[in-house]
Amino acid sequence: MTQATESNNAVVESKLKYFPINIFAIIMGLAGFTLSTYVITKEPTIRLTLASITSAVFVLFSILYITKLIKYPEAVKEETNHPVKLTFFPAYSICLLLLSSVWLEYSFAKYIWFAGCILQLIFTLFVLSSLVHKSFNINHVNPAWFIPVAGPLIIPMAGMQLGYGFISVIAYPIGFIFWIMIFTILLYRLVFHDPLPPKLVPMLCIMLAPPSIAAVSYLHIEEFFTHVSVHSPFVLMLYGIAWFIFVFLLCNVKIFIKAPFFLSAWAYSFPIAAFIIATTKVVPLFTDINYLQYVFNIIYALWALFALLIVYLVIRTIKLVLNGKICVPE
Repeated sequence: MTQATESNNAVVESKLKYFPINIFAIIMGLAGFTLSTYVITKEPTIRLTLASITSAVFVLFSILYITKLIKYPEAVKEETNHPVKLTFFPAYSICLLLLSSVWLEYSFAKYIWFAGCILQLIFTLFVLSSLVHKSFNINHVNPAWFIPVAGPLIIPMAGMQLGYGFISVIAYPIGFIFWIMIFTILLYRLVFHDPLPPKLVPMLCIMLAPPSIAAVSYLHIEEFFTHVSVHSPFVLMLYGIAWFIFVFLLCNVKIFIKAPFFLSAWAYSFPIAAFIIATTKVVPLFTDINYLQYVFNIIYALWALFALLIVYLVIRTIKLVLNGKICVPE
């Protein structure tokens, strides 16, 4: 092997190591262009051509980033600790969700959509947990933080047309509520703190995406429920927020386990009871009759775990009483 060849290989390896996660924003743009072009022209040939190009670039980028993950896991880990790059990981699942809309007329679209939904949940929980547990300051807040919340808002775009109303409506309010929260935090940062670095200024355009997507997705939700159900989708949206918070707390259960036991631990009890009651009342209303038994099995399992929690709280409280650690000066 010549010195020139070795040098070229070293350059390629270096490029691969620094292959950025935010490159998947290109796929988001291409998919958006494909969808908007079809909406305007209604020309299936153009849609197929643009969809094929977008998908090919997505596959290429995926292969390159997975190769980076295998060969340079530390470089990927560095991106997960970066306040801007961290929020681009959900861009990958968003690409899948958009591609399911791009290929909506084909049977395989639902598999792309399901993969996007699963990854979106994983990435949203991961990013949210990272933002909560890592040391970021107000100047780290930037418009890229809208990317993780855009995914849940995009899910109904294809989901409602594929017939998966339950999942779509559960996802929608998760994105909606966090969009409002992050918009408030970002506005506070822009008004009262240092201006964005020049490199991040173009990202201000990201603020346009959540309300636009939210409007389109809600149209699909409204159309779907008008025809298939007498129950308002708003009820399911509220439950969706509760469901996501429940899953988020479950993913962070280690924090609760490590915490010392105080009487304040009884704060676990009523919220979980409220969630079980909501699940029992709401979910069966929007579930196919063929799957009702599975739903009730899950509810019974939740109640059994809740009963164990109550037993645990009672035992620990009695132990505090016996050790004389209740009704004492703090």
